[in-house]
Amino acid sequence: MRLREIDFIRAIAALSVIAIHITASYVTDTALGRAWNEIMRYAVPLFIILSGFVLYNIEMGRPRLSYLQFQRKRIGKVLIPYVLWTLLYVLYIARQFLRDNGVEGIPRLWGPTLDHLYYGTAFYHLYFLIITFQLYLLYPLLRDAMNRKPFWLLGGTFLLTLYAQTSLYMGWDTGWRFTSFPFWVFYFVFGMYFARNRADWKPKLQSNSVWVGLLWLGSLAVLFLDGYFTKKWAYSIKPSVMLYTILSFLFFYVAALRFVDTKSRFGKLLDWLSAQSFLIFLLHPLVLNLLGNQLKKYGYGGLFEGNLGMISLYVLITLLTCGLTWIGSRIPLTTYFGGVYTGKPKESKRDLT
Repeated sequence: MRLREIDFIRAIAALSVIAIHITASYVTDTALGRAWNEIMRYAVPLFIILSGFVLYNIEMGRPRLSYLQFQRKRIGKVLIPYVLWTLLYVLYIARQFLRDNGVEGIPRLWGPTLDHLYYGTAFYHLYFLIITFQLYLLYPLLRDAMNRKPFWLLGGTFLLTLYAQTSLYMGWDTGWRFTSFPFWVFYFVFGMYFARNRADWKPKLQSNSVWVGLLWLGSLAVLFLDGYFTKKWAYSIKPSVMLYTILSFLFFYVAALRFVDTKSRFGKLLDWLSAQSFLIFLLHPLVLNLLGNQLKKYGYGGLFEGNLGMISLYVLITLLTCGLTWIGSRIPLTTYFGGVYTGKPKESKRDLT
């Protein structure tokens, strides 16, 4: 059974990722840009929490899948879009090279393309899928540990992620890339743990919603103080973001529960954003980059300067991305690119990944 409150949180995460990438170029220019970017720092970890939650929630009450059965069922839903988008972004960034060298230049792209596929570096957001692959590969093992020793698993992964994030934050050399699972596994396990205990936590969170809101604001204050004293703004990997992300999830969960029964257009919009969130995530950097290049080409590079320009750019990129996603949702091939085909309602339903 789909949980609409989780769908709503996913929609918020999708819109927040767009905001992070829009405001990234304003962090050093405006206080609003820096604040907005910092507030959105929960976005990527929130997606990971939701992935852990959904996977564990789906399997609860169902026959246990073996390791290979799980991988066959799940990994392709991420692998195929990842490969296609990597190839698309490689061709996009190499367009000038291909114009200069023609078809003869294509073989020279194979080496860089394989590197991009391995490291998730074809474009600045694809690293997230490298993290997802690792967590999917680990999931059956984490699931079994969650079924046996849930608190020990939660505590152990918390310490691992805290150490990994602190080491990068402090400049310690661990040899780990920031896409390595130790930096993110706690979020994933927390999502699983919340799914396991949702029935018990839900009434407690609802009855203490004011405290949840206050704690969330307190964690945001800690995040801002961290940035102010260390000057480490626009970082998603630091201990204060861990605290802020967990409380953001709980805050959004409590808030979303108020809308689960709504049949308004706003609720339907959030449902659609949630269903298409993966495609929106994969597509929006291309839209942003294309628009930026066209503005520079025709001498309108300064059109979106300042706070008003930043807000206008966010609205424009969000509308363009959602518009293109809606067009794509009418085409069956969209499923290979991470979208949900809505041409035939009976075929459009799919599990969240």
